[in-house]
Amino acid sequence: MSSAIDREAGWHIDPVTLLPVLVDEAAFRAANASDPALEVLVALWSGNPDRAAELLRPLIDADPTSWRLQALAADVIRDRGDAGSAITVLDALVSENEGTPREAVLVQHLGKALFVAGDFPGAAAKFQRALSLRLADDADPALVGSSRQALDRALELVPRRFGALRADPPRTGLPKRPGDESPHQKGSALG
Repeated sequence: MSSAIDREAGWHIDPVTLLPVLVDEAAFRAANASDPALEVLVALWSGNPDRAAELLRPLIDADPTSWRLQALAADVIRDRGDAGSAITVLDALVSENEGTPREAVLVQHLGKALFVAGDFPGAAAKFQRALSLRLADDADPALVGSSRQALDRALELVPRRFGALRADPPRTGLPKRPGDESPHQKGSALG
């Protein structure tokens, strides 16, 4: 896997680590100028989670119930080397937001924390869940693609003894992925 995931203005998801990477700070700042967490994201995605933690603290103090800031705090914790605590925070957030439009993004973040922790089967399961939620919600194709690529990357690292996870679950009624169709049937693929 060599192409970046979620190419956006000034950033992308690294296809190997599955973590955000800031590649053009000026473009990122211009595209996200109104985001109150902009400075936190710049610090975190530039590889400075300690600075991100300092910048995030007053935002959380001002809005301690914000699910987004709590998820961002979990990302900071993860990038500071404590994936276990990040997983605990994200698992609680997923439970609190089950059945809401936020569930898919939180499950995706939980998958990334599990991935960083080296729990590739667990990460794959979460990425599959995020993908299923996004497909069911008819989410933006970029989000669907991000979940698919994260799932594929995690499955590349799943030990053979977990091979049953490698088979896609039934996709009845869901759009097909490129390559899913047999040589005898062609359907529209969601890219």
